[in-house]
Amino acid sequence: MFPLGSVLFPHGALPLQVFEPRYVAMVHECLDQNIPFGIVLIQRGHEVGGGDVRFDAGTLASIASSGRIDNDRLAILAIGTNRLSVERWLEDDPYPIADITVADDTSFAQSLAPMVDTARRRRQRLVGLAIELGGTSGPIEIDIGDDPLVASWHLCNAAPLPAYDRQTLLTIDDPTERMIRLTALLDLRIDDLERRIASS
Repeated sequence: MFPLGSVLFPHGALPLQVFEPRYVAMVHECLDQNIPFGIVLIQRGHEVGGGDVRFDAGTLASIASSGRIDNDRLAILAIGTNRLSVERWLEDDPYPIADITVADDTSFAQSLAPMVDTARRRRQRLVGLAIELGGTSGPIEIDIGDDPLVASWHLCNAAPLPAYDRQTLLTIDDPTERMIRLTALLDLRIDDLERRIASS
C-alpha cells in the first residue's frame, strides 16, 4: 500500500517519484512479481516518514512504466485499475500492508452518458474560468473515450478539485450518483470563480 496526498481513480494515471527506501523496495517487489499496489489518501500526517492516518478507500494501481532517476529515486507511472476497500491495516513492515477487498465497477446505468456529457461541459467551463483568472487547471479539452463508465472516471480524474472532494467521489459506489456529485462540486467551483471574476 502507498499512502499519498493524492487521489487516483480507476483509469487515471499518476506519475510518482519514489525515494523513501521502503517504497523503493515495494516498487521493486511489484515489478519483480508483476503485481499491483494500492493507493490511499492520507487523512492526517505526511507522505514521508510514516505515522500518518489513512482513508480506507483507495484504488488498485499497476505500474505502466518505471525508470531510475538516480541511485536513490525511481520514477513510475501508476495506472488505476479498480477501487479498493481496506479491511484491515497490517504492520508497516517493511512498507504499509493491508488486507483489501477489490470493488467490481463493471456495471453502469444506461442514463450515465448524458450525465457524463453534462459533467464534461461543467469541467470545460471551470477550466476556462481558471484560465481567465490567470491560473491553470489542465487542458480545456480531454479525451474521455466513448465508454460512459470509463469516461466518468476520466472526468473524475481530470476535475480540478481538492483531494477530499476527490476522495468523496471515489467512495460513491453508484456511477450515476457519482456523476451527480461531480457536477455539483464543479458547479460550486464555477460559482466561486464567476464571483471572483465579477468582483475583479
